Amino acid sequence: MAGTQIQRRRGTTAEHAAFTGASGELTVDTTKKTVVVHDGLMAGGFPLVKEADKAVPNGVASLDGTGKVPSIQLPGTLANGFVANKNGVSQAIAAGTPTKVTFTTEVFDKHAEYDAPNSRYTPTRAGVYLVGGGIYSTTGGIQIQFRLYKNGAQVANLGAIVELGFSGCALVEANGTTDYFEVYTYFGAAGTIEGAIGTTAFFGIYMGPA
Repeated sequence: MAGTQIQRRRGTTAEHAAFTGASGELTVDTTKKTVVVHDGLMAGGFPLVKEADKAVPNGVASLDGTGKVPSIQLPGTLANGFVANKNGVSQAIAAGTPTKVTFTTEVFDKHAEYDAPNSRYTPTRAGVYLVGGGIYSTTGGIQIQFRLYKNGAQVANLGAIVELGFSGCALVEANGTTDYFEVYTYFGAAGTIEGAIGTTAFFGIYMGPA
């Protein structure tokens, strides 16, 4: 490219932090590889956003015509989550004993976080989750409890009622590595959980950082 070559003053991000440029001066941050605009007052100046940093992880979001961040650039609140059911398989429950409820069929599990053979949900993203579900029993007139377990211990009783069925959920934290969740039930008398799709299910969804 023909013409006159112009080079601006340059330095690392650390060097810029201790430098206050003249009003309207442009310098080059060699660490961030971007131009910095100065106003004669602010130490470090104002680094400009590069095109390559727009709409990428750890970058800068671009706005749509209404001044909002397009949903495609937002963290996937629905990306981490699952839904599972019993796929028509009923389950006998003994009286007076906390029993793990099995959900052996995955309906949705984008990040392979749900272990269907063990009916266990292990989120892979640290944060707050809404975890719950519903159970329906073919045995009426007995006390039924719907319990949520975390790492093998009860953290919530999502319902206790003398009815055929109910649903519930709870907000819980997960560390994104070892924390896992399961559903247990307690029957006041021996009974059966209905396995029909749409009546008994287990779900979890990421809500946001803790």
